[in-house]
Amino acid sequence: MAIGIVIPACRCSRTVAGLAYVALAYLCTSIIYIVVSRCVGTPFRDSLTDEQLEIMKKSKKTRGCIALVGLLVSICILVAFRPLR
Repeated sequence: MAIGIVIPACRCSRTVAGLAYVALAYLCTSIIYIVVSRCVGTPFRDSLTDEQLEIMKKSKKTRGCIALVGLLVSICILVAFRPLR
């Protein structure tokens, strides 16, 4: 009896499998970082003035838009080329 997610056998090169593992490890690392870092204080942010916080807020919005565009472009490329067929 298998425990967890069972993925059907995949015939791909060692390079592709290695890159898939690296991507999965990066994803897991990101999730762990987000969960654990919520408990950490923010001494730098606490020291900022209201004007600096406003600049940071605008910068956050810009970076968020860039990340969203990057995600959408990546999805379009993956759907178009389907590299893991």
